Amino acid sequence: MCIRDRSFASGNWQSLMKEVAPSSSRPRTKRKRGHTPDAQAFVQLRSKQKPKLEESAEIATSDYVTSALALDCEMVGVGNGGRRSVLARVSMVNWKVECVYDKYVKPTEKVTDYRTEVSGIRPRHLQKGLPLEVIKQEVGELLTHKILVGHDLKNDLKVLGMRHPREKIRDSSEYSKLRRDDGRKDSLKNLALQELGLSIQGGAHSSVEDAAAAMKLYKKYRDAWDKELKELRSGASAQPLVLEEPAVADKKTENSQVVDIFARKPG
Repeated sequence: MCIRDRSFASGNWQSLMKEVAPSSSRPRTKRKRGHTPDAQAFVQLRSKQKPKLEESAEIATSDYVTSALALDCEMVGVGNGGRRSVLARVSMVNWKVECVYDKYVKPTEKVTDYRTEVSGIRPRHLQKGLPLEVIKQEVGELLTHKILVGHDLKNDLKVLGMRHPREKIRDSSEYSKLRRDDGRKDSLKNLALQELGLSIQGGAHSSVEDAAAAMKLYKKYRDAWDKELKELRSGASAQPLVLEEPAVADKKTENSQVVDIFARKPG
């Protein structure tokens, strides 16, 4: 039976209606200015809290040149469609994984593709770059008589227009223990994650970060790595190395001295 008139409602029903119905006679608590109820404040606090992203550690700079240096280069595109690569940035880190060299290169041709999403290079970077010949001279002096560490170094040496003695090259793309199960080369990004637990190249590449990862890989396997190369040179294995022509950097002699590239010039 549907009750439409309160006069027919029982006493209990009327009492219940009085309890649940809003009453204008009830005193209202005056809310303080700026006050937020506890439940609402908790929701607002949760919405403002964002998970902290772990940033990659800063790589310190140093002028301490060690007997092993890791090298990495960034490139930009020139010519039709930016398909041809030219040098844009050169970075090197020492055995202690400190950056000892990081410079931009002034292009000699019009850049048609900065490849910023991969290289991280923007026009403003190259405006303060040094001529390629200056870069080659400085890099050559630093690398003289040094072990050169890197990943897929033939590309870096090609864009630099330089060579390095093959017995002094430690290329993580060539070392047997860092190859894929099928024998093919693995990427530096994969190797850093699998071997070092490092996440690199999440966005634009950093030549300093990539050089640091290559150096850490060499440090992890140095003894076994050097032993394997010694056996290869002695003829214990016929597996060839990628770079066939042993030669030092262009226009350098055995008496070349390492120059402090961070020292300020007088005057």
